[in-house]
Amino acid sequence: MRLGVLVFHLTRRRRMYLPDDSFASLVAFIEGFSAGTDQSLSGFQPWVAERVLGHCSNRVWWTILIEAHPMFRDVPTPPVGRLPDEVGQDLVGRTIELLTAFATERGDPPPERLPAPGEIST
Repeated sequence: MRLGVLVFHLTRRRRMYLPDDSFASLVAFIEGFSAGTDQSLSGFQPWVAERVLGHCSNRVWWTILIEAHPMFRDVPTPPVGRLPDEVGQDLVGRTIELLTAFATERGDPPPERLPAPGEIST
């Protein structure tokens, strides 16, 4: 599956791929997708660091997003699985925004719609 198509599904059909709406589930799915598709998310972590922090970082992309959230700017951040629900939902939205921008910059924007079975996509 191409990254743009993945973003389409995460935007419109998220519960077909995730067991719940938590940020932890989204992170696990994205990391599994990345590991299973060999390079489709290559460069995402440094891209997120530059986009969110304005400089490179050795932290994983989800930690960068958690630490950049206003609730955690001056306090220790909890593990990804223990975020308050409202923070998790903010981070899910932010992650999908970033994935959309990343896919688009790589020339693979999410489609407006998926082709019908038997329809040739261009």
